[in-house]
Amino acid sequence: MGRTLLVRCLAIGWVLAMAWSGVAHAQPAPLPQGFQASGSLTSEQTAQLEEFINYQLGVLESGTPMARKGARDQLVAMFEAPSVSTAFRMACSRILRSSLESMMASDRQDSRYAAYVIAAHLATDDAARMFETPIAGGDEATKVLALGQLRVLFIEVDGEGLAVQTPTLERLAGSIGRLLAEESSPHVAQQQAKALGTLAAARKPELSRVARRAMIELAKACSIRLSEMPAMTFENGDEDRMELIAQLSAIDAARQWLVLSTGTVDKEVGRDVAEMAGQMLALVSRTYGHVPAGAEDPQRYLQSLARQAMETIGLVLARSGIEGASAPGVPSAAQIERALADNDMRNFRLMLIQTIDRIEQVFGVSADRFRFE
Repeated sequence: MGRTLLVRCLAIGWVLAMAWSGVAHAQPAPLPQGFQASGSLTSEQTAQLEEFINYQLGVLESGTPMARKGARDQLVAMFEAPSVSTAFRMACSRILRSSLESMMASDRQDSRYAAYVIAAHLATDDAARMFETPIAGGDEATKVLALGQLRVLFIEVDGEGLAVQTPTLERLAGSIGRLLAEESSPHVAQQQAKALGTLAAARKPELSRVARRAMIELAKACSIRLSEMPAMTFENGDEDRMELIAQLSAIDAARQWLVLSTGTVDKEVGRDVAEMAGQMLALVSRTYGHVPAGAEDPQRYLQSLARQAMETIGLVLARSGIEGASAPGVPSAAQIERALADNDMRNFRLMLIQTIDRIEQVFGVSADRFRFE
């Protein structure tokens, strides 16, 4: 009889323990529709948000790989609602901040990845500042990951509301620009150029100063980078090809910025963008003859870079507002590209000299800064 009673007690205890565990770890109800649009959160809403987020964070810490991915997706989905208020982002930031910081320092790759992805969609000032260290001091893989997700944050910032202070965005633009000028990895440089281009593409009126700063940082960094770059030989695997792709990202961002901006382009931006485009043409001049025979990709990239650089110079001159800046005499993008396609480097360099002379006349950029050979 005693043994039977003991077994029954143990069984009851096991059932109660399982019931308690189920209550403690039961998945909370999803956030109600329209929750994210709330202009301010009540104490009840804040408690509900904390319960939801803390549950997902618990799964991220100790769940199975599939469960961790599901928790990450649940947290990201909060910010994919049709309308997400600044108040909602700030409330989430207060709950998530310390956990995201710990996850970014984790030894687990999936934890670090989840932290960057969630922080990017969170898009608050705290989240933006979390990217400052990894984009500067991480290894190559970490820099590429952080910069890629920082682009997502910049896109979020250009949406509804504004939970990141503009000085923080300007500081990030300045940091990325300084890093791009000195970066040794073309893979990282490509992501740096894309990040600055994304920020420069911001269209919200309150971000106009930030967008301008990003464009200036991109142009200056590329000019420094290109002016110090020797002729490419394409004998180092993919390194030279990736560098050309990075420069194509930069010139594409500049062209888009010029096309989408209204009115005249102020002289500082015009000068920096024109110099960057001129440096790209100079790189093509000293590199095109080193392309290995039969290497079609490098030729195509160089021709595209020259064409887009020349188009950009034409846009800058036309939009500068400086009298006589867009007068005839500067070669067209088609002429520049045709000279390369015909392998007529003498004609290409003559047109390049004309172009650099016009940049010097209009913007005061010394022709001595450009190396053609």
